[in-house]
Amino acid sequence: MRSEIEKEYLLKAVDAFGKNFFVLSPDFKILAAKSGITPDKTSLTGKICHKFFFNRETPCPCCPVVTIIKTSFPALHHEKKGAIDPNKISCIFAYPVLEKGKLESIVVMDFDLPTLGDLEDKLQRPSVFLQKLIVSAPDGVIAADKTGKILFFSESAAKITGHTVEEALTDLDIREIYPPGGAQDVMWFLRKDGFGPKGKLKSFPVELLSKNKAKVPIYLDAAIVYEAGCEMATIGFFHDLRDEIKMQDTLDKTKLKLLEAEKMASQSRIRAIIESLPTGVAVTDLHGRIILMNPSFRSLLEIEESLEIGGYSSDYVEDKELCDFVIKVSRHSNEYTGDAAAFELVLSKDKYLMIRGRPVVGEKNEKLGAVVTCVDISNIKVLDRLKSEFLAKVSHELKSPLSTIHQQLALVLGDMAGEAYEKDLKILARAKERTLGLISLIGDLLDLSRIDVGTFFHEPGFAQIDDILQKTVLFLGDMAKSKNQTLTLKLSKRPFPSILADSLAVESVFGNLITNAINYTGNGGKIRVEADYSDKHVRVSVKDNGIGIKKENLDKIFQRFYRIKEKSTRYTTGSGLGLPIVKELLDSMSGDVNVKSTYGKGSTFTVFFPIKNNKPSK
Repeated sequence: MRSEIEKEYLLKAVDAFGKNFFVLSPDFKILAAKSGITPDKTSLTGKICHKFFFNRETPCPCCPVVTIIKTSFPALHHEKKGAIDPNKISCIFAYPVLEKGKLESIVVMDFDLPTLGDLEDKLQRPSVFLQKLIVSAPDGVIAADKTGKILFFSESAAKITGHTVEEALTDLDIREIYPPGGAQDVMWFLRKDGFGPKGKLKSFPVELLSKNKAKVPIYLDAAIVYEAGCEMATIGFFHDLRDEIKMQDTLDKTKLKLLEAEKMASQSRIRAIIESLPTGVAVTDLHGRIILMNPSFRSLLEIEESLEIGGYSSDYVEDKELCDFVIKVSRHSNEYTGDAAAFELVLSKDKYLMIRGRPVVGEKNEKLGAVVTCVDISNIKVLDRLKSEFLAKVSHELKSPLSTIHQQLALVLGDMAGEAYEKDLKILARAKERTLGLISLIGDLLDLSRIDVGTFFHEPGFAQIDDILQKTVLFLGDMAKSKNQTLTLKLSKRPFPSILADSLAVESVFGNLITNAINYTGNGGKIRVEADYSDKHVRVSVKDNGIGIKKENLDKIFQRFYRIKEKSTRYTTGSGLGLPIVKELLDSMSGDVNVKSTYGKGSTFTVFFPIKNNKPSK
């Protein structure tokens, strides 16, 4: 039995309940009712329900009480139409009160308990669905309050971090799943206005710290949850990037392998092309070892097939100069940087090879070695020799009669002095000058042909520069005096060292330079020849105050047969071969020549002879 206090509170609870209900006897009499069920608070006890509420003599159609009297089971009033006054009670649901299995009374309500339960279920169903969706998501989900306590921790989050859901919800702080300072960085990013609207999801890569302290790369979509403008919690959805990184790494390695395979295929194609070239090709490393050599290279240099690559050039050929050339080019010697260096190799009287080498640098400008090519120029040499022999023969055949004509003109001019008209003398003098020019041209052609075939030089000996200069200046002094020019020679006071060179070649160099200076300097001009020396070179300069050379012509004056055609040179006899002869003779002696000139003011030609294997000075 309930106590009086229990009964009192139960009655208060019934009266406070927001729905109407009452209790009937099996004969439809009202035994009890919730307080305030009628607006005027009329007592309902003892009244017949259908008479009082609906003014009916019989129960309402589909009355749930009638069903309970028949079945003793709860019943619903499913009829939606009828004389149910909305201002009065609606008998929607009823359930029996049994005493020892016998129907004692019936409770009638104007609401449907099963329907309410169903409505609550429907209301809860989306929330449960969403929860199940989050829990089953492959990406991790974590929510925490503003103190750092974890409120939600999905199974995927547990799998990624190594913490169990129970551990996370009871013992784990949100800061512990980030490396030191990581949580503060995330919050700074979420609060920053520049990365998206306040309270919206923001995405960025970050690292988590697993239970075993390993860093896990993730992509985080997170937001701060606000209520009334205050931060209440954070929620984050994170995607584990380890598989993607691993996949990307595998992809990169696959790409690298494909590139390597393509590179190898390309190298194979290049190797096949090099192997089939008619030109001999060899590749060396930085130390001068031969790492590639095609069949043409072997054939031209007569290298046996049994000799494998990997050795130095001296392992394949005996010529010391060629071996030194290959070593220097491979090691990127300063002598052979830039354009391809050339070396002519004479294997026999009838076989000549042109060897060219060029240093190879990598993409980062690192030194890798060199490429050496080999071409048979024997036929070119034969043709060149035939040309030179023909030129020498023709020049010789022309020189004799021209010399005779020149002498005869000189005799005629001498005999006619005082007898002929001045006009005739000028014509004859001009004919004599032209004849002398032709003789000079033929002499230059003979010199060039001798240079080409290698017969210009005698066996190199020790030449004394100062002696040769004094003789040359003395010999050309009369030519300068004929134009009222001053030709001077200034020598160093120190004794000159002897140089290893052909004296005839040195004399030809000086003769051509001083003759040019006299020819291209006007009457009354000055030509100054100076000579001195350093530890490495003997230096000789020929300076004049003649017509000079324009800047655009300076790089052409050493070309064969090139002459500057302008008003100032119209009456100057010349072949265009003097300076080329100077250049080729100096090249053959490992010397050099340079020129400085100002148009209208004069030129200075400076030649350098190397001092090597010199004997003591005089």
